[in-house]
Amino acid sequence: MINRRQLQCVSCGTQVVTRTGIGHGTIQKHKFACPTCKVEIAFVLHLDQDTAGLKYDEPTNAAWVDGAVESPNTVLFYPELMIPRGLPHPLSPFVATSGNFKDIREYQSVEEARRQIKYKLWPIIERIYVHFENVNIQLMRKEAAELMGGKIPDLSDDENRAGWLMGATKHFFDFFVAYPQLGDGPGKASAKAVVEHEAAVRDFAAQYISSGRTAALWKEIKSVRRQFMELYESLLPLLMVRRYWREERQDITIYDLSIKNFEDLKGFYIDCV
Repeated sequence: MINRRQLQCVSCGTQVVTRTGIGHGTIQKHKFACPTCKVEIAFVLHLDQDTAGLKYDEPTNAAWVDGAVESPNTVLFYPELMIPRGLPHPLSPFVATSGNFKDIREYQSVEEARRQIKYKLWPIIERIYVHFENVNIQLMRKEAAELMGGKIPDLSDDENRAGWLMGATKHFFDFFVAYPQLGDGPGKASAKAVVEHEAAVRDFAAQYISSGRTAALWKEIKSVRRQFMELYESLLPLLMVRRYWREERQDITIYDLSIKNFEDLKGFYIDCV
């Protein structure tokens, strides 16, 4: 779905038609330079996914107009997807790039799973984090059963609880990364270390915990995960290209990105580093 509105630059009076694709998030922030005077114009679109409602804020450096006189200036915003440069009107960016997918049905199926994880399962995981930190085993079991469809994992001691939580989180986050197999190497290496040098690994772990580094690292990772989920829609276009497009179609220099979201992503990138 693409929503059409027209605005007028407050500086030079140029009118521009905005064609905005409706994404899956709750807010979309779009910016562009006025085609005449180059002043930056910005607008925000709020989405209610439950009722399929939408609401625009008043734009920055522009005003919404009724559009009775059609403007020759058009800008296209299509979140969650790379837009081919020079795409002729009224061709949809999704239609234009549909041939880039290795298997478009696989993408659509897994993307639906990601939506379920973000909006249904991620809040449960965050509650489990709280119960894990507070050693509230009863509530952790209750939330774990909901997360696992009624199956209660072994949460009998600290090691089992931490191991299960780490494994469950990785399982769900593997849906969101371009190359989930990259995490297999460190996991296999650590498992091999435990098998061959268990005493030394446990001694190292005890020292790491007693020093407070484990708690500090846990807080940092938890913060990164939370930000990732909040910013997922801004990261989705690149995930789509790297994980689902055919390799020969992955040159992103011939595409534009509707939502760069530098303000929010800057802090996230710094925290990741």
